[in-house]
Amino acid sequence: AGMFVTVDSMVQTFLYSFVCAPTAVKEVAAVASPKIFPNPAHNMVNVEWTTPIDNVQLVDMFGRQVRRLSLGGVSNTSIDVLGLPTGIYFLRITSTAGAVATAKLELE
Repeated sequence: AGMFVTVDSMVQTFLYSFVCAPTAVKEVAAVASPKIFPNPAHNMVNVEWTTPIDNVQLVDMFGRQVRRLSLGGVSNTSIDVLGLPTGIYFLRITSTAGAVATAKLELE
């Protein structure tokens, strides 16, 4: 019986360290939300942010990435949405510092 208690204790310790141990999380300073316009959009959508943008992803309602732009630090860009089906999309904007903002975009 003593052996099972020891093994059980070791398993609990392992699981605790695996599940509950702190993980490294990069802290990012708070930044203003990006501006997305026009919204709703027809052919182009503009993105402006006060922080340098690393990349922008346009994702449809099913979670499929339909556009991705790697920008390398600019603070504004335009995204061609001509030819995409009308509907609701999401822009996931990542700054060069690692901050992430998500904005809803409607295409008409």
